[in-house]
Amino acid sequence: MQKTPVAVAVIGAGGYAATHIGFITELEKQDDAQLSAVVIRDPSKPVYGEITAELKQRNVRIYRTASELFAGEQQRTDLVVIPSPIDSHADLTIKALEAGFHVLCEKPAAGTTQEAMAMKAASDKTGKVCAIGYHYIFSPGVQEMKKAAVSGQFGKLVSARTIGLLPRTRSYYTRNDWAGKINAFGHEIYDSPLQNATGHYLNTMLYIAGKKPDESARITSVYGENYRAKPIESADTQYLRIATSTGAILHQYATHACSERVEPLQEFFFENGKMEWQAGSPVIIRLYGKRGSEYILQKEIKDTFDTTRHLLYLDIFRAMKENKKPLSTIENSWQQTFAVEKCFLSSNGVIQLPSDIMEIVPVSSDENVHDTITVIRDIIPLMQELYATGKSFSEKGLSWAKQGKVISA
Repeated sequence: MQKTPVAVAVIGAGGYAATHIGFITELEKQDDAQLSAVVIRDPSKPVYGEITAELKQRNVRIYRTASELFAGEQQRTDLVVIPSPIDSHADLTIKALEAGFHVLCEKPAAGTTQEAMAMKAASDKTGKVCAIGYHYIFSPGVQEMKKAAVSGQFGKLVSARTIGLLPRTRSYYTRNDWAGKINAFGHEIYDSPLQNATGHYLNTMLYIAGKKPDESARITSVYGENYRAKPIESADTQYLRIATSTGAILHQYATHACSERVEPLQEFFFENGKMEWQAGSPVIIRLYGKRGSEYILQKEIKDTFDTTRHLLYLDIFRAMKENKKPLSTIENSWQQTFAVEKCFLSSNGVIQLPSDIMEIVPVSSDENVHDTITVIRDIIPLMQELYATGKSFSEKGLSWAKQGKVISA
């Protein structure tokens, strides 16, 4: 039986939009999708010359604005992909849904819970799919972890924790108009490690902690601490603690103010076992049983994220055709938005760190030989210690740390 490809339009052609165009192009080879239209605000710009020529050769329709695409693609496009900056997620998603299109919006769902809920309301009202681009949860290894968690084979989830120590240079924050901002273009976006670089890990932790196979954890309270070493508006170093409806406590530690990358690690602690997720190539997942106080390795999985974006798209296509909700729906994604927003509320903004604990390190690369990175001295061993003990910066008693307040959901 011949497939009917899903017609997909993308708002944008540069940055991450180009990545989505690449994924859709791959899906075309299996007749799963067809790239129907793309928004390029100024096709005459030299940077868009090659992609514009290629798209025209492929008979892909090109529009200058999203509004023009929504009007011109009626009855021609099924799914609109929105890989635009965070501040535009809610507005573009709602307009696309109301125009009659299904939507895949990049992560995070939005900058605020209010915007995310407006997106959900539009999806419910129109009956159109609204999926968010959290593709990590589609990996075979994460799915096996989720099954183990909800099956009860290790008993009740007690706690989970995530750490991500990911250096970011000065040029990272000057690459666009919203990087490192709390507010951008009249919208709160809370761009920070928890919102962006480690957002997938936070979402995955919430997803695995959910009670049911297709649900993320329900948050009952949030506590957070946000610190800034770099010359930005938002935070570059964060601690987040989430209490869930099942009693499990989730911790996340993240910083960009380090000079070396330490691959992200996640651990889930149950009454009778634990699970580990260690980033790398490949990702290594370990499932442990428990004998007394000793953990016994039961299974090791080598996981990959090479196909997860394709699986995300195929899940959305299935949901569209079968009139069902996709796995990475707005209902399973707004919790990450809520947690980040309340994390900043908990700390009452961002604490500026004293200059005597920081240093500026030159960074040489082929792309930018004059780049630098602002780091917090000894931040890597400090955060690894906090991760191991489940403590926040203020609970450690650091002179520069400030205690936040618990925000109830």
